[in-house]
Amino acid sequence: MRGVHDLGGMTGFGSIVREENEPVFHDEWEKHALAVARAMMGGGYFNLDEFRHAQERMEPSHYLESSYYEHWLEGTITMLVEKNVITLDEIEAQMPDLAEGREPAGPVGRQGEGPVVDLELVRRFYKVPGAARLELDIAPRFEAEDRVQARRIETSGHTRSPRYIAGKIGTVERDLGVFHFPDTRVSGHGDKPQHTYFVRFEARELWGDEAPARDTLIIALWEDYLDPA
Repeated sequence: MRGVHDLGGMTGFGSIVREENEPVFHDEWEKHALAVARAMMGGGYFNLDEFRHAQERMEPSHYLESSYYEHWLEGTITMLVEKNVITLDEIEAQMPDLAEGREPAGPVGRQGEGPVVDLELVRRFYKVPGAARLELDIAPRFEAEDRVQARRIETSGHTRSPRYIAGKIGTVERDLGVFHFPDTRVSGHGDKPQHTYFVRFEARELWGDEAPARDTLIIALWEDYLDPA
């Protein structure tokens, strides 16, 4: 999706403010936002790509003005409403108690047919190393040191290919293995498993002659984002 979240290469937003000794969480609620989102994914209510796309669909000014974990919270709510797990009315009914720091009067009932989150299921989901990688016998299109060109992708849906690499030439660093294709997982067109690669781009290829001559950027890219150069 080409939205306000795709900030790479965009100007006019000022310098990046780096917080010295930044804590992992700034507020207690951020811990809960992270835990709930990961539990819902681990429980099978939605996948990671759907979750990312839910955040991308936030109203642009709200996206820019809100914090990292506000994006997570909104993404989780959007997904659970769209998957018919909860309703906006049920959320609104809890807000008066939450605003006053009180426990809600009662639990929100499940409305959909999704699986109940099981603690052991969630633990297994996150403990398996490389769980996202698929053990499928699919021949790769590219090999290390191949020169590739990033495709120009214009979509109102989800994509993990940043716009600032469109049309740029890079070099395959290494094959990461086979993974589900994010674009089709969100659009409902299947998992479309394919190889994913680390691709190295020279800074001057991306940003022009003003970029440092020795700088490079390595991006993980799916095969459907690439053509032979």
